[in-house]
Amino acid sequence: MDPDAYNDFVWLTSESATEYLETALRLFEKNLNPLKIAKLLRKSISPQRAALAMEQAQLRIRGRRKFESADEMFFTGRSLEQSTSSLLATYKAKRFRDSSRVADICCGIGGDLISLAKRTDSPDFETVGVEQDPVPAQFARANLKACDAKFAKVETVSFEDFDLEPFDAVHVDPDRRVKGRTTTADFFEPSLQSVFDRVSLDRQRVAIKVAPATEIEDFDFPVEREWIGEWRECKQQVLWAGPGIEEDAKVATVVARDGARCHFRSVGAAQKTLPPTRYAETIGPYIYEPHASVLAGGLGDELAGKYSLEFLSRGIAYMNSEQPLEGVEPILKGYRVDDVLPVDLKQIQKKLKSLDAGSLIIKKRGVDQVLADNVGRLKLGGDQKITIILTRHQKSRRAILVTRMVGPI
Repeated sequence: MDPDAYNDFVWLTSESATEYLETALRLFEKNLNPLKIAKLLRKSISPQRAALAMEQAQLRIRGRRKFESADEMFFTGRSLEQSTSSLLATYKAKRFRDSSRVADICCGIGGDLISLAKRTDSPDFETVGVEQDPVPAQFARANLKACDAKFAKVETVSFEDFDLEPFDAVHVDPDRRVKGRTTTADFFEPSLQSVFDRVSLDRQRVAIKVAPATEIEDFDFPVEREWIGEWRECKQQVLWAGPGIEEDAKVATVVARDGARCHFRSVGAAQKTLPPTRYAETIGPYIYEPHASVLAGGLGDELAGKYSLEFLSRGIAYMNSEQPLEGVEPILKGYRVDDVLPVDLKQIQKKLKSLDAGSLIIKKRGVDQVLADNVGRLKLGGDQKITIILTRHQKSRRAILVTRMVGPI
């Protein structure tokens, strides 16, 4: 990197830049024209630094969805997109709470590093971030300070040149864009093979963050696979290895906004026998929708078997239940079935008007977007908000009117 350009990034994380960052953030929040913001900043700082301050202000606004301290943190566009939210990072860090020395490889701007560093208040515990790109490394140092994450440091060095021997735990977030965006493990940097070549699984706990869709069938690694999500999305897959892991287990985890966690665990393939998949002859009285983390991990059939659920149709995740389930939120999202209609727009509109519908929440699986758009354009004049599921029951399309059931996590 050009030294002058790097010096501008160092300036960005210094106290000298604080007032310009705060000004840019305040003006963007007021929806001021970016050209006017740039003109104002350039009265005091160079065009290059004004552009950096403006970009950082916009990234901080976006970063609020992931980080409580986003307004004091530093991001690049790529690192913000790839970084683990503070909610999920805090959850993962709890699995390292007994590890005295943790290395966070490819730490980026420090999404996981911050929570790993805050896993304990003891100065006897150490956390080291490893990042070979000098700009994210500089930002990670600043973010540790902004988030009051003590007993941690960042080293600007490659994975190959960093000594893992002194550590009893290793977290790795490989670069998945070495050959463009990829879920192919061969193209990660560092590769899964190179990570496992360098760690000691008899004494080091290892966590490798990969994309939810990453497959590892061609690798003979003793790992526990966990798909982690928040809200309705599956955000990442983590490959756990080392002491205390259950080899070949698969886990779907959902972390709620208050930090509460809900898990569904599948034991190793050699220890289980799946019951045959069952399909519902009729719809109702309850429908359940598995969380995206369950689907990403391919655990839908096992979840259905555990709770005696029947699928509405082959290849569609909606599940039918004769009884309401307790304690399944948010792994399973429940609905009470109020009515089942054929997919006929006139009949649907007539029914919705009888219910005084004024707005719709439309959910769909197994039907095209055109149908959902057509239902969404129906003219309604009432006051009620109605939820409608557009899907298939066996081979027929159905419009299912439902009421969301909210149960305890």
